[in-house]
Amino acid sequence: MARSNERLGGQRDGKDAETSGDRHPQGDGGEVLAVVVGDTVTVRYVPADDGTGTGSHVVLEWEGGRQGDMVADGVIAVVLQAVGEPAGAATAESAMLRARADGDEASAAAAELHLMAALLRGQFGPAAVDEAAGSISLSVDGVAVSVDHRGGKVACGEPGLRARVEKSLDRLAAAIRPVAVDRPHE
Repeated sequence: MARSNERLGGQRDGKDAETSGDRHPQGDGGEVLAVVVGDTVTVRYVPADDGTGTGSHVVLEWEGGRQGDMVADGVIAVVLQAVGEPAGAATAESAMLRARADGDEASAAAAELHLMAALLRGQFGPAAVDEAAGSISLSVDGVAVSVDHRGGKVACGEPGLRARVEKSLDRLAAAIRPVAVDRPHE
């Protein structure tokens, strides 16, 4: 089975999103704290490193497969809920909903692009939007990732990272797209 990992981190109001007062909750020997969830997913807290400029973050590691993926999805949902909404997501979501209600598809698409970028930023780190190209650029642990939102394509030199971003995009797209509720019941 394939080994998977997910890095969750970000900034909120100039503070590390994962911290709650103590910036370096490490054990006595300076090691990174870790817990195992359901004998399947290892959750490691990695404190900020001022020397490299890396913010604090949580790393999840698990063996790929049905059970591991389900437990990891649950852990990710809990961590993201605890971290709070990524910066800019509420504004972008409001703009998208307003544009959809007004029937302004161009503005809705632009706002959706910004919402996707905010959500990806919360999961993977720094993200920049090129509205004209309909793309999002990410930097994940120094690896460049380019997302063509219009075409639904992800370009990245690391296949594992590309697959993680693609999976996240699929889930995010399903979560933010409108659901038809006017279908007749059978």
